[in-house]
Amino acid sequence: MGSAMLELIKKLAGFSGSSRNQESGDSEEFTSELSKLPDRYSVKDLEEGKVLSCLEAPNISVRIVRGKTVSAATARKAPERTIYLDGAAQCEPFMDHERQVYNLDHHDGVERSFTLATCEQALVLVRKGLNLSDKKWIIWANDPDLDTVLAIWILLNHMHLRKGDAPVYRAIVPLIRVEGIIDGLGLEYQDVAGLPKAQHKDVMSKIDFLREDERRIKSNGRWDEIDFSTYTRKLLNRIDEMFFRPEDFKDFKGLEELARAELDQNNNVIVYRSDMGIYEMEEYLNRVYGTRPAILLLQKGKGVYTIRKSDLFFPLEMERVYRFLNHEDPEVSGRNNENRWGGSQEIGGSPRMSGTGLKPSEIVRICKQAYKRPPAAERLGRMITGSLFPFLGALVAFLGGEILSLFGPDYVHTATGLLKELFAPVLTVFTLVVVFLQCRHKPFLYGFRLPAGWDWLLLLPLVIPAALAGGVWAIREPFPDLYHMLMLGLFLPLAMEILFRVNVHGWLQEHHEIMQPGGRWFLSPPILVSGFGYAAMLAVSPLSLVAFLEQTMGLWAPVVQGVGAFLFGLGAGIIRERSESILPSLVLQIGIAGAINGLYGG
Repeated sequence: MGSAMLELIKKLAGFSGSSRNQESGDSEEFTSELSKLPDRYSVKDLEEGKVLSCLEAPNISVRIVRGKTVSAATARKAPERTIYLDGAAQCEPFMDHERQVYNLDHHDGVERSFTLATCEQALVLVRKGLNLSDKKWIIWANDPDLDTVLAIWILLNHMHLRKGDAPVYRAIVPLIRVEGIIDGLGLEYQDVAGLPKAQHKDVMSKIDFLREDERRIKSNGRWDEIDFSTYTRKLLNRIDEMFFRPEDFKDFKGLEELARAELDQNNNVIVYRSDMGIYEMEEYLNRVYGTRPAILLLQKGKGVYTIRKSDLFFPLEMERVYRFLNHEDPEVSGRNNENRWGGSQEIGGSPRMSGTGLKPSEIVRICKQAYKRPPAAERLGRMITGSLFPFLGALVAFLGGEILSLFGPDYVHTATGLLKELFAPVLTVFTLVVVFLQCRHKPFLYGFRLPAGWDWLLLLPLVIPAALAGGVWAIREPFPDLYHMLMLGLFLPLAMEILFRVNVHGWLQEHHEIMQPGGRWFLSPPILVSGFGYAAMLAVSPLSLVAFLEQTMGLWAPVVQGVGAFLFGLGAGIIRERSESILPSLVLQIGIAGAINGLYGG
């Protein structure tokens, strides 16, 4: 009982035990004695690995990867706002202010005796006014020795160290100077710090205390086994306990940044998680960082968000943001028009009933997409490609026939028969591959969902006559066997409808506004382009397709069939958008084509 009580007292006091059992648990990085201060640091397991962050600097991510090094060329080409610490970049220290890429080091390419240690360089950056409060920063390290951890602590606590007269600044600078001298010159040159004897002794006792667990773990040969991020987090907490006072955090509000995206050079969209309300959080961000994002989102629960346009004059209409979010949110459907993103031009929220199905990273991406309109050349290029690729296919077939004609008419005849035989299976396989590549992550976005609303039924008086005029893939010749019946009577109409109403339409809808159930009526660019491409494919088809009244129309029959195909394509595209589903147009295509095939074959 006495030994157990002693161990408990040691643990509460922050002392490291020496038992094997204790070393294998949390105490290998030591337990934190946070009795009065908030635990501001967290470690997350993300897809790219563990990331350490501070609730007061949620825009800064720290990655500590054992053995992580990059070359000088890679470091200088790193993404904007990147900081390498103490050997993570194998080159001399440098400062690229234009791109805000920094290497804080005192090993390679320098005279070590005359170069500040990494923690001292970090302090100089903060005191010189490096803006770490705005935008996204990433810090790379590969070994959490005390010099590196102090540099991380300085960068994460930059808001407390900007002014040289702050109590925490005055308290920690002597320790940083002494540690920098020890790390750069060695223990025998501690006197270079020039501190009074009593103060120097106090600083050394703090350094010994901070390095106690590092020495123990290394002496046991387990330094390469521990979790560097967790170790660093607890060492940061211990530094907090040494130099902060409870009153330093009397106005502390924990913020966890979940996702961020840059809208332009000066504005961001950021998703936070906090116990504050959105107005309180907006005021807190403005007070602490002197700025706030243009679009601010607060996660109130799983799938529940409040969204606010903090900058009233930012040129992005919230209605446009809501429309883009509703378009991609899997929980939003025209089957329930009340369950949508919406609100005013200043503040709104996620779907009320189900919450959103979007991740924070997807939300900020969609908001950026709503603001960053794609270049006109890209939009025009997609429209031209979606319209003309049937003609490109016909051109390739024509050129192939011309080349084969050089070898004799038998080759052309054989190639023509082969083209007719392979047209349906090749297009069916091609469509399946494209659908898999394009739609596998978000099939609902491309129409693979149950139909919504009923106003699309108003299009039937247009679509059915257009289909009968030759607008569907009904084959003239009777089917010789079951294979041709399935391939030409089922898979070909299905593939053509999916190719244009799913693939081409979906490829274009990313950059254009489309209709929604119960919304206003208009012809969107995806409808026009996919309808024209559909009609063009039917016109260049090597197969003989049925067109009613062709005998009475004479030379006008191909024109009537082409108009019917275009009108059917437009009607099917409108049905696709207003029902949010590919199913109605698929049923119309297969049903009408099957009925015509049955009548004509009979």
